[in-house]
Amino acid sequence: MANLENRQKILAAAQGLFFKQGYHGTTLRDIGRDAHVSMGGIYHHFDSKEAIYLSLLETASQAFDFSGLLCLLTDAAFPHNLAEVGRFIAKAIRANKPFFKLSYVDILEFQGRHMRFTIDTLRHTIAQVTQGALQTQMASGRMRSLHPAIVTRVILDIYLHYFLEEAMLDKSLADQIGVSEDDLIGQMEQILLFGVMTPTAGDTAAAASPASFAARN
Repeated sequence: MANLENRQKILAAAQGLFFKQGYHGTTLRDIGRDAHVSMGGIYHHFDSKEAIYLSLLETASQAFDFSGLLCLLTDAAFPHNLAEVGRFIAKAIRANKPFFKLSYVDILEFQGRHMRFTIDTLRHTIAQVTQGALQTQMASGRMRSLHPAIVTRVILDIYLHYFLEEAMLDKSLADQIGVSEDDLIGQMEQILLFGVMTPTAGDTAAAASPASFAARN
């Protein structure tokens, strides 16, 4: 019991220090001091500072369930359910802030060495599951002929970056401008689906001018 308790104290202290002063700015002695565990006690559980970081990252990753997002992206309504996608992303980020903070540590201090495979795998999976629905929309003429991977990347990144910034800085645009979060997410959906300009007669020709994805494939 004492050993397990010491391990948890080490992990909690390390996570707090990594978030406060960075991975490279934290030493094992700093972790031992804040955890009230000796250096020998640390080495009993972890052979290095990186092993502590990887244990934190693995635990946080296991707590983050992507299946709900994949369900929304494979729903027959996609991409007309983007508000639901946005709400899922907002909720997931708020519930998993340690995962995203640890991911930032990896990107900034390890050049993404530990997270790159996870991110690449997730993006590849998302591109695969959304491609069919997007190509169907394009074939019906309801969507411009664009590369499905670009469409999906833009959609998800807008929601991800907005809600990551909100969560990390604790600042809400919805609160600042006096609208509900549902209204904000709904307007983001409208921008993603229909753009910001009122269509005019000249827009059809302008929209068709880039070489289409379908024509290139």
